[in-house]
Amino acid sequence: MADIKKRLVFSILQFLQQSIKDGTIKGEDTESVDVAVQCIGEAFGVNTEDPDQKTLYATKAPLLSIFEVAVKAQERITKAPTPKTTSATATKTELSEEQKKKAEELKAAGNAKVSEKDYKTAVKLYSEAIAINENSAIYYANRAAAYSQLGEHDKAIEDAIKSSQIDPSYSKAYSRLGHACFSVGKYREAVEAYEKGLSLDPNNPSMKTSLATAEQKASELTDKGSSRSTPTSGGGAGLG
Repeated sequence: MADIKKRLVFSILQFLQQSIKDGTIKGEDTESVDVAVQCIGEAFGVNTEDPDQKTLYATKAPLLSIFEVAVKAQERITKAPTPKTTSATATKTELSEEQKKKAEELKAAGNAKVSEKDYKTAVKLYSEAIAINENSAIYYANRAAAYSQLGEHDKAIEDAIKSSQIDPSYSKAYSRLGHACFSVGKYREAVEAYEKGLSLDPNNPSMKTSLATAEQKASELTDKGSSRSTPTSGGGAGLG
């Protein structure tokens, strides 16, 4: 967690320094910000000019770009259309038995397509199930697994997060999240996701192996040339 904080501070300092360079911060304010950068850097032991720290803490994308991606992802989740209700206390639309049955049939069909390695069709079927029942953590987690198999890891991350929000006790949501984060090089985030999943399912051998792999990769961040080996859990296995 300490490294995560330092990476955040490093990005913030780079953002402030860039804001001075590009003229976002002007006049007398630049001196104040320069002093603030020095003070913050000393407080956290971070120096943006240190080559070793650049290797350890610098991100490929600037902080503003990362923030924009996060905001857009949050907006897609929070601003998704919801059915209007006549009651102020009503939060979910009650599904009929026929709707529940249809959604489950679509999910089962999606699982079958995953077994056949037809991941595009699986995503389509899971999406149809979600269109009927958007409150199923399993449907989102399954679609996350299919997205990962297609290499669409950012979408897998979104679905895994949504799954965990619907049901924070659903361990597979964190397994999917760990796998997707690992696949895009977010090893520390993968470690956190697997740790959360194992706290819910402590005897899951696949997640234990994946956690160990993610921990090893997180400790090797200085070796940029090292190849990524995909952990065993979080892909297509163990669909709900």
